Amino acid sequence: MGAHRALLLFVPAYASEDWPDLEYLRDEYREVRATLADQGYEIDGSSGCDTYTAAELLKRMSRFIADAGRGERQLVYLSGHGFHHDGRHWFAGADSDVGLLGAQTLQATNVELGSDWARQVDRSAVEQAMFVVDACRDRLVPEGRGELGSPLTPPVGNDRLSFLMACEPDRPAAVAGHAEAPDGRYSLFTQALREVLADTQTALSADRLRDLLESAMEDLRTRQAKPPRSQVPRLSGDEGGPRFDVLPARPEPGGERRNRLRDHAVWSRTTDRAEATELLE
Repeated sequence: MGAHRALLLFVPAYASEDWPDLEYLRDEYREVRATLADQGYEIDGSSGCDTYTAAELLKRMSRFIADAGRGERQLVYLSGHGFHHDGRHWFAGADSDVGLLGAQTLQATNVELGSDWARQVDRSAVEQAMFVVDACRDRLVPEGRGELGSPLTPPVGNDRLSFLMACEPDRPAAVAGHAEAPDGRYSLFTQALREVLADTQTALSADRLRDLLESAMEDLRTRQAKPPRSQVPRLSGDEGGPRFDVLPARPEPGGERRNRLRDHAVWSRTTDRAEATELLE
C-alpha cells in the first residue's frame, strides 16, 4: 500500500466584510496537522494556515496532486468559508469577492470544487484522493445581490476522488464553544474528526469515517450549553463504491514475525503449538 499524504489549507481571515474572520482556525490547523501526523500521514510542505488567495490555493492544490507518487493516497483538507452559486460549489479565497456574481469574479477569487479536480486526479499517479471541506459555515445572502445558497448534493467525485463535506447542503456548519472558554471556539466537524482519528487503531474507509463523524458530532453538539442545530456530514457518491482509505490496515504487533516463523520447516514438527504461539506473542 502506498503512502498517505495530506495537504492542509486553512484560511482564517478575509479581505471582504462579507466573510467574517475565523481566527480559531489557527489553533485547529495545528491540531489537525498533529492528529494526521500521529496516524502516519506525511504532511506536505505547502500546508499552512494563512490568508491564501484563490490563485495561491489553486497552485498549491494542483501541484500537490500532480506530484503524487504511484500508489499514493492524498487527503486535501480545506477549512474556511464556502458557498454554492449557479449550481457550483466554491471555496472562498482570502480575496473572495461576492459583490458581483459574475463568472470572472467568482473564478478569480474563489476555488471551484467541481469536475476539474476529478480530471486532475485521473491524470496523476495518485491511487485515491479525498477533499475534506469544512467550509459551509454560512449561508451568505448578500443584501440586494441575490442568494448564495446551498446545493442539494455534495460535489461530484469519481472512483478515485471523494468529497467529504462538513454538513448537509441546506445547513450551515456549526461552531461550538466561545472565545473566553479554555478551549475557545472550534468547528464541530473538525473537533469530531480529530477525536475519531485519534481513537481509531484499525483500517478506516471514508464511509465508516462519515458514520463515526455523525455520531461524534451529535455527541459534541448535545454537550453544548446552547446546542446548535443537528449537523450531518456528507460524502460524495453512492454507497458501496470504491472509497478512500482514510487509514490503512495495521498489522498486529509481531504478526509479521509470527508468520515468518510459522512458514519455517521447524513449525510442522512442533508438538505444542499453543505454547509456541504464546511464546511468540
